[in-house]
Amino acid sequence: MPFFWMVQASFQSPEELVTYPPRILPSKFTIENYVSIVTDLPTPHMFWNSIVVAVTTTLLSLVFCSMAGYAFAHVRFRGRDALYSIVLLTMMVPFYVVLIPLFLVVNSLGLINSRLGVIIPFIMSPVATFMFRQYFIQIPSELIEAATIDGANQITIWRRIAFPLSRPMLVTVGIFMFIASWNSFIWPLIVLRSQESWTLPVGLHSISLQAKWKANWGATLAGATMFFAPMAVIYLFLQRQFVEGMLRSGIRG
Repeated sequence: MPFFWMVQASFQSPEELVTYPPRILPSKFTIENYVSIVTDLPTPHMFWNSIVVAVTTTLLSLVFCSMAGYAFAHVRFRGRDALYSIVLLTMMVPFYVVLIPLFLVVNSLGLINSRLGVIIPFIMSPVATFMFRQYFIQIPSELIEAATIDGANQITIWRRIAFPLSRPMLVTVGIFMFIASWNSFIWPLIVLRSQESWTLPVGLHSISLQAKWKANWGATLAGATMFFAPMAVIYLFLQRQFVEGMLRSGIRG
């Protein structure tokens, strides 16, 4: 119901939006709020920045986290179990604990106020690595041994066998990573300084602090609807693979 109200209210006029009792549906649909937020703000540019950051973070995390998950599942090396335990322990550390050290590292690399400064710290996710490891451990070891006997190295096995077989998990982790990156606010707010580099959450929040936007609830709801729409569309088309990946990730431990 809150999402339904947000969408329908974004098509109401500012006067109708504050009427009491509130209307379930607008008496007259208007796109004034959307026109206002697109013309008065650099919304298309902020939307593009969010798309670039979310898509790039998701694609890189799928590659690197799947490689790590495969290594923890099927590659034998000294200290593998201890290293995997450390990865799991990092899942229990709140992000705010590492916020300042992470900022100092990104600042020393000269990545402040750049998309790379937002993307690079999150291309490796312990949660995604755990989910991939749980999925890859279901691949029969005989299949890996047969590929090794045929002369394939571990990179080739991951690229030609494990990675193609993990399509449901790729969709599941991809949705998780995209939503997390798309919704990210605190870290982009700290790293991105100029208006040209803002992502959509940072831009909408920063602009809403200005006095002229405090009472413009129609434009605020229109921006929230635009922000919510890509995630809803992605899940709508990929929900079957998402559920399948979630089920398979917990079969074996």
